[in-house]
Amino acid sequence: MTIVVFLIDSSASMAQKTYQGTAMLDVARSIVELILKQRVRDASARGDRYMLMSFEDFPMNVKAGWRESQSIFQEQLKMLKPHGLTSFGTALGSALRFVNVNRLQTGIDNFGAGRYPFYIEPVVIISITDGNCLTCPQFGAVNEIKVAKPTAIGNELIEEPFRWDQRLYSIVLRLSGNNPVGKISPGMNIPSDNSPIDAMCIATGGRSYCISSHKMLAVCVESIVQKLQQQGIVLRFEKYGPDPTLSLDRTNGVVENGNPKKNGELASVGGKPFNSDNWHNVTCTVYSRASRSYPGHWPIPEAFWPDRSMISLPPRKAHPVISFRCESSEPLVCQDFPFDKYELEPSPLTRFILERKQPGVCWQVFVHNSSVLGSSPAPFGYLKAATNLSCVNLFIMPYNYPLLLPLIEEMKMDSKAKNSHSWRLRLEKYLATVPSYYVQPLKKAFTRLSISHPMLEPDQMQQYSYNILSYIAKVKHMAREEFESLCSTVAASLQISPPLVSLIGVQKRTRLCDGRGMKRISGYSSDMENFHGFQVQVEIPKILIAPSLQFRNPFEIRRGKLFEQVQKMRINLMQQLNVGQIPIFEGGRPGTSIKLQHAEDLHNLPIGQMGNYQEYIKSLEAVGRGPLREVEPQAIRVHAFGNPFKIDKKTMTVDEVGEGNLLGTSPKMETSKKRLSSTGSNVSSSDSSRPPRRKAGPLAADSLSRWRRRRRHSTSSSSSALSDLDLASLSSDLSSEDTRGQSTSALNGNLEHTLNGDVHEKLLKRSEWSEFSPVEKKSRLDGASRLEESALNEKKLLLGKFVRKLANAEKVMSLQSTEMEDLCIVDRRICLRYALREARRFRRKALIDLITKQLDEMLPDAPINEDL
Repeated sequence: MTIVVFLIDSSASMAQKTYQGTAMLDVARSIVELILKQRVRDASARGDRYMLMSFEDFPMNVKAGWRESQSIFQEQLKMLKPHGLTSFGTALGSALRFVNVNRLQTGIDNFGAGRYPFYIEPVVIISITDGNCLTCPQFGAVNEIKVAKPTAIGNELIEEPFRWDQRLYSIVLRLSGNNPVGKISPGMNIPSDNSPIDAMCIATGGRSYCISSHKMLAVCVESIVQKLQQQGIVLRFEKYGPDPTLSLDRTNGVVENGNPKKNGELASVGGKPFNSDNWHNVTCTVYSRASRSYPGHWPIPEAFWPDRSMISLPPRKAHPVISFRCESSEPLVCQDFPFDKYELEPSPLTRFILERKQPGVCWQVFVHNSSVLGSSPAPFGYLKAATNLSCVNLFIMPYNYPLLLPLIEEMKMDSKAKNSHSWRLRLEKYLATVPSYYVQPLKKAFTRLSISHPMLEPDQMQQYSYNILSYIAKVKHMAREEFESLCSTVAASLQISPPLVSLIGVQKRTRLCDGRGMKRISGYSSDMENFHGFQVQVEIPKILIAPSLQFRNPFEIRRGKLFEQVQKMRINLMQQLNVGQIPIFEGGRPGTSIKLQHAEDLHNLPIGQMGNYQEYIKSLEAVGRGPLREVEPQAIRVHAFGNPFKIDKKTMTVDEVGEGNLLGTSPKMETSKKRLSSTGSNVSSSDSSRPPRRKAGPLAADSLSRWRRRRRHSTSSSSSALSDLDLASLSSDLSSEDTRGQSTSALNGNLEHTLNGDVHEKLLKRSEWSEFSPVEKKSRLDGASRLEESALNEKKLLLGKFVRKLANAEKVMSLQSTEMEDLCIVDRRICLRYALREARRFRRKALIDLITKQLDEMLPDAPINEDL
């Protein structure tokens, strides 16, 4: 999760117009909207948190903080008004203080316990300003940016107000009132701004953008969005010791007139000055893949040795200072021992290492004062060029790894070596040179190799004093209270309406000329004084009333719309009383069926609330619907297993109907599929309505009668609204003689009977009724209706329970008769057949005879074994 803070300049200078006629503040709003639209396309950006701050005083400068939603963000962005001064340093310090208070309560800085490159909370501050007349509350107009360090408890543990995972990108709008002269190409590099803002951005690992034309905005936004995708930390690399030696037999050696140059004469390699010192001290970003499943294992050591006698922790720098020796050494990696690998961004240091074209060697890195007092610092990793010379990687290993990895290799060669006295003495000597905060990561790594040692226990290693530990706990507690206080203060400030702009009267000015024109005008001065106190009203504020209020409060209805609104209220009332599941209006929030009053509000939204797409996505997830698919989904790579011509034919689709052979399927495959479907084991849901295919062989003797009964059974259980109604009750409901004649003729013909104007049911002919058996006629004319499938299953389970638990067969029959009193003939027959099957399963002979006798009375012609 990345925290994106938009720091918008709300000073009075942002009200000036550009050559396009728009104000600077409007351009800033459009930049924010462009960044948000570009960021939404990234799937990894869905968990990002967006904040909005201005150049006002706290807490009025926080427009959207930790607990404000996206809708409040959009609303406050549109409500920004230009006023005040360009206090860039004060606004930046307030933004850093507001963000860092959460770090203190979560303990993500991990003071005194090493600095983990993967345990970060990335913060990107995007400042949009015109860069004119930087001011400071104490000194007025200044030519530098001074960020005050927070005075809250815990901030004294770090020297700078920012952290190593916080970057500042500033967009400086240098848009004049005239059209720009220079040409803007789409792929051009946007220059940095020549102001103190650029120095502040570089100090945090970011950069500034000087915008002199509106055509640069798209390139600038794309560059910032790419920076947002690259999460990482900022480290400072310093060279320690002499420069690396240059050999003339290198593959990139320079030859002039057939003679190779000497080392001192080697001026440039690859077009860059080789003897430049800009790579000696470099501040660059190290990309951290914190989103992977195994983020990392080892920390970067602190710049002091932890000791129990320490009273307080020394302050650390925001960017760790890592020294490297230009001595070529062999890269050490143990196969079964963990290590961390990070990539460095392009910089003069990486360019110098890549130009050497030596991927087989590395330069060791270390931190000064990280070892025991009086000893030189031990390496904790190395810098190494990639094998293909595309980038430079930073490998972070355990502290003093050249002493540890030979012990691991010796143990792997001989598993019994770890039990020897000499090997354990060497391990104990190594653990004595390791800081105490390496105990936990070393213990996890040794557990994989089944290595244990008493010094790996936390109680045996040196820890900090009680004062330091209690102070760190106090910092977390105080930061938690301050965080809650800040969030409540911001929420209360957002409830306060913005102050009204006071109208300043025009004062009487001194006359600069005294001629004939002034003598003529002076005659009207007495008439002008009669209009003393005259005021001009700027604009009547427009108060929009939600249309839904007119449905609840009749006093909100205008006189000219009374008749129209009464009709709408009548329709809305009918919709409120209707409990149907089919909504008439569409377009509401997901999972809700809107009514007329909601539809009126939906089509009369203010412009500030239109396009609030983030809230719509959140409401989709709230009702259980997953996130939307990607606009351009990435193609799934097909594993060809060495065959580049292998194609997955299942992914191919054809847009024509009846052109299935274009998919490349052979007739043999289709016949094999048909054979598999004919077995009946894998029947799809679309083929479930068709009758099962019979097995090969001669027909049974009763196959025709069985088919007829199956057909009558399917007809009786079809979804017909009049199949289970009593014809007598149907005819009695028709009061008039005409309707009675129509119902009688419906039995003789094939007329359609309409229910509610939608559902059409065909009544059966009188001649068709004679084809059914007496039992079918009785079930048709029975007053009871068919049960639903779930209710019928409950009846069957109840009858099966009687068969299993009661021993008296006559009592079972009486209970079954009681339960089946309100059932129709078809449902009784189904329940009795289920009871007969359960009786046969439990071998209840007396009960089997009674149920069989009752079934014979109900259906004498049908065999008992049917459908069991």
